[in-house]
Amino acid sequence: MIAGLWWLAACGGGSPEASVPPPAPPAEVAPADQRLVLLISVDQLPVRLLARAQPFLAPDGGFARLSRGFSATARHAHSDTTTCAGHATLSTGASPTKSGVIGNYWKGGDKLVYCVDPDGDGVMDVGALRADAAADRVIDAGGRVVSVGLKDRSPLMLGGHRPSAVVFIDKEKQAFRGAPFAESVPVQLGSPWTLSADVAHPGPDAGPFEMDRCGTAFPHPTDSLDCWLRSPQSGTALTDVALAALTAYHLGDGQQPDLLAVAYSHIDYIGHTYTAESWESLDAILQLDRDLGRLLDGAEAAAPGRWAAVLSSDHGAIPGDGPRVQVQPALAAARKAAVAAGAPDAELMFDPPNVWLPSGSDAAVREAASQAVAQAFRAQAGVAGAWAWRTDAPPAAVSLSTDPERSGDVYVLLNEATQWQDGPAVGTEHGLPYDHDQLVPLLAVGAGVRSGVASGEVDTRQVAPAVTALLGVPPPRDAERSAPPELLAGPP
Repeated sequence: MIAGLWWLAACGGGSPEASVPPPAPPAEVAPADQRLVLLISVDQLPVRLLARAQPFLAPDGGFARLSRGFSATARHAHSDTTTCAGHATLSTGASPTKSGVIGNYWKGGDKLVYCVDPDGDGVMDVGALRADAAADRVIDAGGRVVSVGLKDRSPLMLGGHRPSAVVFIDKEKQAFRGAPFAESVPVQLGSPWTLSADVAHPGPDAGPFEMDRCGTAFPHPTDSLDCWLRSPQSGTALTDVALAALTAYHLGDGQQPDLLAVAYSHIDYIGHTYTAESWESLDAILQLDRDLGRLLDGAEAAAPGRWAAVLSSDHGAIPGDGPRVQVQPALAAARKAAVAAGAPDAELMFDPPNVWLPSGSDAAVREAASQAVAQAFRAQAGVAGAWAWRTDAPPAAVSLSTDPERSGDVYVLLNEATQWQDGPAVGTEHGLPYDHDQLVPLLAVGAGVRSGVASGEVDTRQVAPAVTALLGVPPPRDAERSAPPELLAGPP
């Protein structure tokens, strides 16, 4: 067992009412010579996956080096644990109800709009983000912010409103886009993904809940961009992009504070496809461990002794073997209830957990139909609760995931370890307020970081204030928590 990682134990239940820590005392600022912070997000990293990988991690790998600093289990306090919402929380220190980023999609007019393309014009930006980001404070201080990732929404959210550069994969061109240093890193398709280590795996390679999208057993092909993104090869290429960013922008070599955000999305692609319990997810973590080691080496070369790294995740994952609720029968019952309550006889718009009623009803009819729809969903097996939340009082975690302009008329919450199904019962999802989705690691190491293990859970809203404290700049204006005081070494 690697020292400092003992806290990464698989966790059990949890509830939508899980408590969060109170605001911490004001954070100390960084040492005067601090120059660079790496904000690393590993998309879909439940604590149980890192705990499973722990016995096989290299003693000189990235996770072991990070664990020599500060280690904690962090909880996302909001209910709809999705990629855009989670990255917005890590970036701003604000919950979705304050940032406005309630999920990956919400209703705009008569269609769903994307969290980083709310105008539907194909121009990706964070105009929908209403909260101030840690990256914005770095720019205000005269520093540089470079944010890189595989998905678009992840680095865009981490980069804030005015980044120096944002990089992500252009799926049409099958290449990195956003800056010359990134465009020079090739996307090399075709080399099969083979097991990287001799590890004692429980169960079969081709598990019963794995999607047959790129094969269910090793080796996996990577001759398409889709399969390449679902392999550790994409994470290795992203690490090359991050290292190129350090050089291209001379990050860490001036007097200003600099921020490099790196969003590893391939762990999420792999988890959705094969589940977090698969051979593939474990092997991907072991290969990510090596890439993180290279990234930390790059930071030391760029800013010797004057850098720190903070790693966390936007959400965890639902176990693949849990119950599933059929979408279409539930929607049909809800539509029937809405019509009976006076709503127009039209399709409901459903992007879990949000249900939007058809437009055209007056306020009284809409309220009655919302209550009827909520009742229809509550009658479905596997549903923990449903609220016409504008008039009802949902649990605290649900309230933190709602926005008056963007959220649906009804919020539907499934039972623990349960997911929606509208096709084969394979793959897995996330988006629930239980331990399997809410609990993620928080690791930090480097200048300004105090070594040790947190005495209890921390809140993911403390990540952004930790980043700004390590750089000695003010915290994001909309942050709802301060940096964990146990993480900060304080001034020399």
